[in-house]
This record gives sequence, structure tokens and C-alpha cells, in this order.
Amino acid sequence: MKPEQSVYNKLHKFSAKEEPMKVELSLISDISKDMEATSRGTVDALNLVSQAEVRLQKSLQDHKRILSDIENGLTLAKDLGADSLVKELEKLSSYAKENIKFVQNTMKKLSSI
Repeated sequence: MKPEQSVYNKLHKFSAKEEPMKVELSLISDISKDMEATSRGTVDALNLVSQAEVRLQKSLQDHKRILSDIENGLTLAKDLGADSLVKELEKLSSYAKENIKFVQNTMKKLSSI
């Protein structure tokens, strides 16, 4: 056997033994990177949920304040006998109450996450 052939055979045997280890290390590295990216995605999603909860809480407070204003307006409109204004304010009151229920239900769903 020629010396070059002997060296080639030894290198081939060595590289054949190391090949699976490189693949395994590469696979672990890829999985680690994927785990990090997924974790970052989860944290980002939870931050969005937290921001949504804050905005929904503000929206709920605003809707309740508006409903209170509507109810005060209804009282005044009834005292003045302004029937058309009463009807309009009753529609707005119904709409505000629906919005409050929607926001409350959405907040309950978000809190279960």
C-alpha cells in the first residue's frame, strides 16, 4: 500500500467516526436556537396580552364614565320632557352597556391565558 493511500484511509476512518458527532452537535445547536426564538416569541406574546389588559381596563373605565354621563343626561332630559333626547340617550346607554359587557368578557378571556 502506498503511503498516501494509508494516510487517506486513516483520515477517512477518523472523519467517519467524527461525522455523527458534528451532526449531533449541530442538531443540539439548532434546537437551542429554536428554543430561544420560541421563548422570545412567548415573552413578546405575553407582553402584548399585558398591554391589551391595560388598554381594556382603561376602556372599561371610560365606558363606565360615559354611561354615568348618559344616565345623568337621561335624568335631565326626562325632567325637561325632551322625549327625542331621551330616546337617543337610551340608545347610547344600551350601546355603552353592550360595550362594557364585551370589554369585561374580553378581559376575563385574557386573564385565563
